[in-house]
Amino acid sequence: MKGKDIFINFVIWIIIVLASLLTFINLTTKKNGVTYFFGYVPINVKHDSMSPTIKSGDYIITKKYTDQTIMEGDIISFVTTFNGKSIILTHRVISILDDGSYKTKGDSNINEDEFIVNDIDIVSIYTGIRLPCFGKLVSFLQSKSGFFMVIVIPLCGYIIYQLYNIFMLMTEKGGAV
Repeated sequence: MKGKDIFINFVIWIIIVLASLLTFINLTTKKNGVTYFFGYVPINVKHDSMSPTIKSGDYIITKKYTDQTIMEGDIISFVTTFNGKSIILTHRVISILDDGSYKTKGDSNINEDEFIVNDIDIVSIYTGIRLPCFGKLVSFLQSKSGFFMVIVIPLCGYIIYQLYNIFMLMTEKGGAV
């Protein structure tokens, strides 16, 4: 029974630590809708425009843009407007214009993007780190049902389990309940 108790405590603490870390990153480091974490920008990819390099549902790690040199072929994340809404898009630089702005294109798109990307629009540069399907998990954890299922229920279960252990310890020692 002791080994089972240790395992249950370990699993619950791992879930709590991971969920707390994700919550901390998402709640405390946002600036203009972008999450900055020690100079890196984690991005949850929601579309297949960069497939097969980066796929929908992937979680990519990008480096915050601070005037680094960008070359043709680099993958950058930038802010643009789509259907009247500001979004972060991750596409490949296909050419650098004379004025220093960039033309981009998604790897799986037929045509290049219709807009020009300026330095002020660039959020980050792709580091090559891609966590397949992890973006789906992050999206689930950010939803109300995901938060409830992965954070609230295990936390309540852990509290009830600890209260039960305290109750059992007190009755074994003959203490009053």
